[in-house]
Amino acid sequence: VYLTLDFPLTGRRLAILFVCQPETRDRTRVYKLMASDGLAPDDARALGELIAYEDLVLDEDLAVLERMASMTLATDPRVEVHSTADKLSVAYRRTLADLIPMEEPP
Repeated sequence: VYLTLDFPLTGRRLAILFVCQPETRDRTRVYKLMASDGLAPDDARALGELIAYEDLVLDEDLAVLERMASMTLATDPRVEVHSTADKLSVAYRRTLADLIPMEEPP
């Protein structure tokens, strides 16, 4: 998943790339790469602040996920109710569904 966040007040952009690597049927490793046009390459303080903020966002997401009875991801969008904010998630699930081989009937 490639996501860009534009900040109109500052004119800056943050790009985030998530790459998912299935390890088993129940486990996926997620890699995250971030790039920002608003950071100087040698600005360790600003980079540290960006990473700390992204860690907070991840911690909030994990806290929600860990309370779920099941950590599986439904690929059928009809299984859950979605809002406009879920567009990215729904698109990701549809892509996953396209990649899952359909079982042949007996």
